[in-house]
Amino acid sequence: MPDWIGYRLSLQLASPIHCGWRTVGNLKQTRPFVPGPAIWGALASRLARDFLKQDYHQAERAVDDQLRFTYLYPSDPAHPRMLWPWDADQSEFDWTYLHSYMSTALVGGHTSRDGSLHEIEYIAPITRDGNPVYLSGYVWRQEAFPEDRLLRLWSTVQLGGERTYGFGRVAKAELNLITDPIFGCYAVEPEVVLTSEDSQPIFAHVETHSEIPAMSKVRVEPLVGRRIDPAGRFRLSAAKAAYCPGTYGPPGAKWQIGPRGLWSAV
Repeated sequence: MPDWIGYRLSLQLASPIHCGWRTVGNLKQTRPFVPGPAIWGALASRLARDFLKQDYHQAERAVDDQLRFTYLYPSDPAHPRMLWPWDADQSEFDWTYLHSYMSTALVGGHTSRDGSLHEIEYIAPITRDGNPVYLSGYVWRQEAFPEDRLLRLWSTVQLGGERTYGFGRVAKAELNLITDPIFGCYAVEPEVVLTSEDSQPIFAHVETHSEIPAMSKVRVEPLVGRRIDPAGRFRLSAAKAAYCPGTYGPPGAKWQIGPRGLWSAV
């Protein structure tokens, strides 16, 4: 199999991003990161439209076979350190990056419809300190997938939900060859395998099963998504229990980044 060429990815946000998570009261919460399946769908859609004459099945196969990527996390280069949406950083992270807006449906253009008031939480394109927000992560390509095409995809991709309202747009994208440990703590081995001598958080969902060694600070949730069947109908995939980002793996753990950004134990 051809070698993977890895890049550190930086996307400057041009608009808010909402990655649907859960509803609390009338608040529709966003995930505090962009998960791999959402990235996969956005890249495949953009690839099909721009390069493959609307052949979405070919685009999905190309993204699965020729690209690997991590989840994307908000960052502010002006901040002295990277904030993570868990543990001691969570309150500062939420204050820095998350905002919301209220909305309601109207009847006759004047009166709000009963029960339609809702609040949408989002990752803001500007921090509360007035600095531009970036999404940071990593991407790998095989040689058959040209670098200029990869950069164009990331520059024009639209991520997350609420896209008809202009959410999820990117102002600019930068790719730089990887020179430092991934997320500051993982070395990269062939076949996009991440290793660390110490206990470190995972930065993607990992399916729970007996082969995974003991984890700590465990967060677990069902992992489910929408798929399109051969008849063109949307179907929900079977829910699978998964460790969430922010769960800590044991010392010496090895993780392989697979299609759609999901990790698995090696």
